[in-house]
Amino acid sequence: MTQLPPAQVVRGETYVRAMQLRYDSAVGPRCLAPCNPIEHRAAEPIAPGATVLETLRQHGIPHASVCGGRARCTTCRIKVNQGRENVHKPQKLEAEALGRIGATPETRLACQVRPTADLSVTPLLPAGASAADGGIRAGLEGIERPITILFVDLRGSTALAEAKFPYDVLFIFNRFFDEMTHALNATGGECSQFLGDGLMALCGLHAKDPASGPSQALRGARAMLARVEQLNRSLSMELPCPMRIGIGIHFSEAIVGLMGPSRWKTIGAVGDAVNTGARLEKLTKETQLLRGHIPRSYRSGRPRLSRPYFTRAAGAGTHAHSPVLRLA
Repeated sequence: MTQLPPAQVVRGETYVRAMQLRYDSAVGPRCLAPCNPIEHRAAEPIAPGATVLETLRQHGIPHASVCGGRARCTTCRIKVNQGRENVHKPQKLEAEALGRIGATPETRLACQVRPTADLSVTPLLPAGASAADGGIRAGLEGIERPITILFVDLRGSTALAEAKFPYDVLFIFNRFFDEMTHALNATGGECSQFLGDGLMALCGLHAKDPASGPSQALRGARAMLARVEQLNRSLSMELPCPMRIGIGIHFSEAIVGLMGPSRWKTIGAVGDAVNTGARLEKLTKETQLLRGHIPRSYRSGRPRLSRPYFTRAAGAGTHAHSPVLRLA
């Protein structure tokens, strides 16, 4: 089997990326802990019928389990990389726990899986996970996946801030963010970060098919443009000039999950796709909406806002010189 990298210790927490459980019908399963490619660590036998959680702890590999291995908390969740066909289906308690977090078929609870054949698994939460971490939706522990990134920026915000009292500026900004998030929520998007006078959103995050993300983003963009027009009418007496926004949309692979301090985590994304989405938004000085290239395999049901034209977004990274569509 392929040798695996060693466990990593980050700020006192042990993060094990992947490990293998080897099963010997004569003596039961054997646990192969993450090993150094140079210093191979031999598998050690464990008691037959042991769970993955018991296996890991027996061999000194830290693994979370707030409820003590009773299928109550989901903090011991693992991803079964290989050998899922040899694992029994979840029983009632495990199925209910996995259902609460929207788990995918490859996600199981280490306290309930008893290997009867070779198995490759990856812990999905750190060994020091708390009871609150057990409520994290499946797929948000950190995964590389296709995602649609949307950036929106309020144009002329500096001039607006200089023309109004601080209280009035915050009132207008809060109205703006309220309308933008309502537009996103109504079309399936989710706000990820507020960025001064703009925001970053993720579309297609909870959809079964990530290909629906670009369509969600375009519908959200249209709703945003409509709501800005409504704001301009309702705040006409407060605004020195009408609000304008720029929107950049890009669809690609990114690392997605909950990020931030333990008490204030938000759903975020990291990768060149995020940088490309931000660059597209910066290109919207003359137009309101730019959309990056969507791979042909993901194109389906995409609404058009206007006749597109092609340009290119230059920048560093794997998406440098990506084709761009102007949509509004």
